[in-house]
Amino acid sequence: MERLYKYIAVLAAMLSGSMISAASTEWQLVGDTAELKFPVVFSPVSDNENQFVYTGPMTDELFKVTDGVTQYIHECGANNPLGDSISLREADPNERGLSIRYAGETDVYRLTLTVEDDVKSLKAERVELPKNLYIVGGPFNCEIQNWDIQDAKALEVDKDLPYVFYYKGVMRYNDEGDECGNFMFIPYLNWDNKYHPVVSGNVPIAGKVGQPFDMRLNGEDNKWSIAADRSGDGYYEIKVDLLNLTMTIEKFEPDLIENPFPLAVFAVGAAMPCGWDNTHPMPMNPIADGVYRWQGEVQTGDFKFLRRRKTWERCYVATTQDKPVRPGEEYDVVYEYSSYVEGNDYKFTITATDPCILTLDLNRMKLRVDNDETIDDSGIDPVQNHVDITCYTWDHTLSLRSTLPNRLQAQVYSLDGRMVSERVFTEGIDIALPRGCYVVMVYNSHTSQYSRFKVLVH
Repeated sequence: MERLYKYIAVLAAMLSGSMISAASTEWQLVGDTAELKFPVVFSPVSDNENQFVYTGPMTDELFKVTDGVTQYIHECGANNPLGDSISLREADPNERGLSIRYAGETDVYRLTLTVEDDVKSLKAERVELPKNLYIVGGPFNCEIQNWDIQDAKALEVDKDLPYVFYYKGVMRYNDEGDECGNFMFIPYLNWDNKYHPVVSGNVPIAGKVGQPFDMRLNGEDNKWSIAADRSGDGYYEIKVDLLNLTMTIEKFEPDLIENPFPLAVFAVGAAMPCGWDNTHPMPMNPIADGVYRWQGEVQTGDFKFLRRRKTWERCYVATTQDKPVRPGEEYDVVYEYSSYVEGNDYKFTITATDPCILTLDLNRMKLRVDNDETIDDSGIDPVQNHVDITCYTWDHTLSLRSTLPNRLQAQVYSLDGRMVSERVFTEGIDIALPRGCYVVMVYNSHTSQYSRFKVLVH
């Protein structure tokens, strides 16, 4: 009897050791006919000791499951684990492996490995994640109140990880509007789905560079926020990982400006295509710090400039009533915070020219009117102009504009030869960059070099 007790104790110890060994095993995939493009290592599921999960990109190459000692493949029949759980068995060295057929390079998959004693199975599922992501909120808001979806800024997707997005640009606490320092992320240009901080209440991001914030889809309508004392104003590089649901401030350069120029300025009036509609005024393109430009067809009539949509106040107007303007000349501009109460509401007037180019320089409080014959004399030309490609910089941003109908590819390099951005565009694109000197290469659809610029981003 004593010998029986000793045998049971030894057997229990062996089984216990075996269970511990199985639970601590690092399961992974190994390439069969070719090396896998991505390292695939399974992570234990916290609430199920028999399951291990990997989520990320996959390849359509053949693979086998391994615990580091033994390799496993499908037991019989189909070797594609996508959709259905398939049983696994030990593989002979010359046997072919499994494959997720037609796996796309931008697809994301969740692989679940179940290990219960000698029974092992694998299931693959395609994870549907948004193809785009936008940042929206007070720092980007051009409304007099509320947030407007058209003010959302598109994030740049990672070249290798389609579920990772980056925002690189300036954020400042907004003096006007609702929730002036708060922001969040949206996968589509509507309010149906929103990414928020996991914790309750608004979450300050001050001093949290490099520390990931957990986030969730929908739920409590809380936001991330920058400080009202403007200490959080400056240049940001933000990384959003939709697969792991994290948001990380990777870089912050403070840039406190007491009275920053407005995010945008809008042209409105009888002379403009929008007419006197302050809900959809004509947005002017910022071409330099405090300099804005609009180009388009006008008709005989009056106009002024709005600092905010959906309000007739907070505007830039003429110094005299119904001030006539002509191409090739400059005119004084004044800012009126409340023209109805104590200021003037003087308009500029114009006769039809096609096209008309309006340049509003708030550094000097001047309006310049141009057409194709006079624009070269404006003194506010873009940095460089190569045939059909125009290049200029403003507020941590490189802007490229093209008159060509075809798609172009832009590659931006630092002076040490490192590529920092690669974008495809038609007509125009804005690329957020840190301060510095860059070489910009523009290629046509046949991948031949079209233009080359050297620019300074400030």
